[in-house]
Parts: sequence; structure tokens; C-alpha cells
Amino acid sequence: MGTTYRVTYVAKTSDTPPSQQAVEDLLHEINASVSNYIETSLLSQLNAARDTSALHPVDRHFAAIFRRSREIYDDTGGAFNPALGPLIDAWGFGPKQPQALPDESTVRTLLKLSSFDAFDLQESPAGVRKGIAESQLDFGGIAKGYAVDKIADLLNDSGVQDYLVEIAGEVRARGKRADGGTWQVGIERPAEDALALPNIQIVVDLENAAVSTSGNYRNLQEDAGRKVGHILNPRTGYPAMSSLLSATVMAPNATTADAYATALMVMGLDEALKFVESHTELSAYFIAMDSAGGIVEKRSSRFPKDSPSRH
Repeated sequence: MGTTYRVTYVAKTSDTPPSQQAVEDLLHEINASVSNYIETSLLSQLNAARDTSALHPVDRHFAAIFRRSREIYDDTGGAFNPALGPLIDAWGFGPKQPQALPDESTVRTLLKLSSFDAFDLQESPAGVRKGIAESQLDFGGIAKGYAVDKIADLLNDSGVQDYLVEIAGEVRARGKRADGGTWQVGIERPAEDALALPNIQIVVDLENAAVSTSGNYRNLQEDAGRKVGHILNPRTGYPAMSSLLSATVMAPNATTADAYATALMVMGLDEALKFVESHTELSAYFIAMDSAGGIVEKRSSRFPKDSPSRH
């Protein structure tokens, strides 16, 4: 996945926690299913295929991610769209770097290919058909959260009841720390420099929940003299442009938090706030830029207050 992971747990003597090898085997399994950086993955094979009549076999990971993606795609009116593969590649945020960024005509053409409705999942035998030969999936906005949840499942199945799992900022926690305190997660203050030391904006307690932050301030390209972020607006085909710098979502699981964080960045601050307030299973914290270039924060009514202590 091109990043780091961390698993921290508190185990009783009667527990048999999964080994590091078991965790890494699981991550390799998920990569082999849905990575668009591995040419032999099921996702890459589907994307490369041009036969619109063929049923392309998928495994349990692919099918589960596809199903949840469809639910969130429908719920967000397409703001979360995992079929943006052609546009992601064209804007230079995929495995291959283009020689030049797309012009308006190219964006219009690729937008027609970026339809999640062009893909159909068949349950038995498990497989996917694509209705547009050149369409491509990209699960970058949900796969890391899913991987966090699958590691959590390993821990749950082993009897471990207190843990924190993190992959590239996608976090899920259960129970308490070894000292009896609540797990704590820092939310980063947006900084364009990818090498900058983390500057924590707030710290929140996390118990039996997951949190994910999506931001448009590090993975950047330059277009016509301005820097644009890696989150694309499925409605326009262009990088999402708004005052919103980052959206942090708290949800029951990391798959859900990951995908909705991406969708909220597409919506923009006002629409995102209204959306979250209408979904009782979600809460969110936003960092935005005001008209004077300063940093402002907004949070939904259910998002927890800052932790009184930092450990």
C-alpha cells in the first residue's frame, strides 16, 4: 500500500493474538486483490480488460469493498465514486505519471468513462462485468480503511478486546490502553510540505470507533500555475476546489470513515455539514480556510470535544 501500519493491543494471558506475519499476509492478500499499483492484482486485470461481456473473477475482499462502495456511492449521490481511474491517472495521481495534465476536452471525454454504474457485481460465482471497455476502478478512497477493519477482525477473532489499528492515518480502536486510559488520536493541522513534522490541531478520544482524515494539502499537482489536490470531484472531473482543507470522519468502522471522508471533501464545507448531521452514525471535524487565508475549524454536533489530556 506504499505506506506504514501499526497495531497496538493489550492481551490477556488467555488470548492468542495474531502474529505480525498473519497481519502482513492479510495485507498482501488485500493488495493482491485491489491494488492498482500491482499489475497482477484482480483490480488491475479488470481495468486492463476490454471485453464487456466477460465476467472477471473477484475474491471476498474485492466483493466486500465493491458492495460497500456502491452503498456509499448511492448515499452520497456520487460524491464518493471509485470509478475515477481514468481521471486519476490523467491528473497524475495514479501509478503512472502523464506527460501533461488533461485539457478541458480530455476531462470531458474521461468523465464519460468514469461511471461506477458501468460496473456490475455478480455474487455467485463472484465476478464483475464492465459495461464500458475503458472504464477503470480505483479503491484508493476506501481500501486502507477496509484493511484496518480486517486487521481488527483478526484481533476480535483471537479474543483481544483492547487495541488500536492504524494504516496511513486510518484508525480503529476498541477498548482501553494498558493504563486504562482511552485511546487518543491526533488530527493534523494541514501543511503542504509532505516532509513537515506533524503539527497536531486537536486530539480526540477514540473508543469502539474509527476515524479517518481526508485532505487536499499534500498530494498535489500544478495546473496552470496553481496547485491542485488529489481528491477529484466526480461531478466535474477536476480536482475538488473549495475552502475545505481536510475532513475527519468518525464512524463505527474504518471502511465507512475512509470513504465518507473522501466524499465530504468533494461536497465542500456547507453541504458536508448538512450531510453529516443527517447521518446519525457519522460525526465530522473540518479544517477550512477563511476569506483572509486563515485557518478555521468546524465540527458536527456529534463530533467529540478535544481530549482534556494528551498522552
